Amino acid sequence: MKDGPLRENSYLFARKVIRLSKFLFETQKEFVLGRQFLLKDSGIIGPEHFKDLQGSCGELIAMLAATVKKLKAGL
Repeated sequence: MKDGPLRENSYLFARKVIRLSKFLFETQKEFVLGRQFLLKDSGIIGPEHFKDLQGSCGELIAMLAATVKKLKAGL
């Protein structure tokens, strides 16, 4: 995969999720991130962190959808 916005944003999103996972492990002793992916309502992270993750996720979804649409059009 060549460098581009999709690769860069995917990498940045992965880093955010990893930092969140480390934070949960170190401060909340949360070992299973999957159980806590309803983070907004769990109170484990603040609303500003949740909105940041949610925004990044939405951006990635839009980029992936556009990429798939472009690839399908080229077939």
